[in-house]
Amino acid sequence: MTELVELVDQAARGAEAAQRELYRRFRPAVVRLAGGFMALDRDEVEDVVQETFIRAFQSLSQLRDVASFQPWLFSIARNRARTRLEARG
Repeated sequence: MTELVELVDQAARGAEAAQRELYRRFRPAVVRLAGGFMALDRDEVEDVVQETFIRAFQSLSQLRDVASFQPWLFSIARNRARTRLEARG
């Protein structure tokens, strides 16, 4: 857990290597989560994944408890998937 906290802290300070590592570690889980929204096609899932990480990295300095990075990231992904579905009408 300490390694994750350090990675998140570094990524929050703009360290691209830390951001890439977080993306590498968590992308598969975010893909599975977004893919669980059956109405999304493969391209939409990929869009949700990209939007999730962009928003996460832009807002990372606002994360109060860096140990809660994963649930926070997943909530962003769920919200992005829901927003995409709502935009369809």
